[in-house]
Amino acid sequence: MTDDELRQLLREVDADAGAPPAASGDLALQVRHAAARDRRRLLAGLSAAAVLVLAAGFWTIRPRGSIEPIDESAGRVTAMDPDVAEMSDTERLFEISRLHREAALCQTVLERTQALLEQQRRVVKLKGTPLPDTVANVRREADKAAYVIVAQADRMCRQRQLCKSAAVKYRRVVKLFPESPWAEVARGRLDELEEKGDA
Repeated sequence: MTDDELRQLLREVDADAGAPPAASGDLALQVRHAAARDRRRLLAGLSAAAVLVLAAGFWTIRPRGSIEPIDESAGRVTAMDPDVAEMSDTERLFEISRLHREAALCQTVLERTQALLEQQRRVVKLKGTPLPDTVANVRREADKAAYVIVAQADRMCRQRQLCKSAAVKYRRVVKLFPESPWAEVARGRLDELEEKGDA
């Protein structure tokens, strides 16, 4: 199919299709607003998840009783909580070790959450800038053109009883857009017209 044939075909399709329907508002602006709203929701959800993880981490490492500062004259920690006061020095060391491990775990969770949030921000930023896919765009436009021709031929056959002219349009779709799903539809319509004897 040459460029001239494609241009001629597009001119015919445009002429048959008529004026496009009036758009309500600025569609691009509406899409941008919707994308920004989705990004805000995603970041709000991630932030809430991070806050919950941090709160859970701090909840697990909070001290069981309030410990007073070191009594330098005695050289040991005095506790107000009776459970801590009854602990031996070895038990206190084990408890301190356990608290250090929990704190390290919470720190790791915090760092991973921050890394995830940063990764999500990058993903949202990348989603806002679509990559051009020329081949897919051309296929999509070809499918649209094939659809318009099939729709016009259907209308001609139903409303004006111009089935022979519609058959010409169906054949054109099959010839020009053989890989389009609308070519298969056009073949089916041609078979129906041939059965009726209208092709």
